[in-house]
Amino acid sequence: MDKFNKCAAEIFGLLYERFPIRTDIEIQSFPEYDDLENREIFFSTVDFLDSEGFIKCNDKVYGGYMGVVLTAKGFMVLNSTPKAINEKSTLGDEIKNVLKSGKDEGIKSVIREIVRLFVA
Repeated sequence: MDKFNKCAAEIFGLLYERFPIRTDIEIQSFPEYDDLENREIFFSTVDFLDSEGFIKCNDKVYGGYMGVVLTAKGFMVLNSTPKAINEKSTLGDEIKNVLKSGKDEGIKSVIREIVRLFVA
């Protein structure tokens, strides 16, 4: 679960920073997941985010995904400023901050808040 949370946070962070530009996401750009043990986490995470409506992918190719962008709902959630996190920062900003800190608990907390808001 921790690997999923970190991978999802990294993908959200990239797409939030690049929004609304479609972005190609290749596993080689995520070296932590580019090995036999972690490849499945990377691809399963992107597939999950796509199937649950957080992101939209134009195409899945060997080694990654082409034309990936946050959906309107995904962007609205990441651009929100819930009191549970920090009244002055968006969830997208908080993702960048927790990834820099490397604290697993912070990453888990932000991903949990994103999912909570998305299904609300």
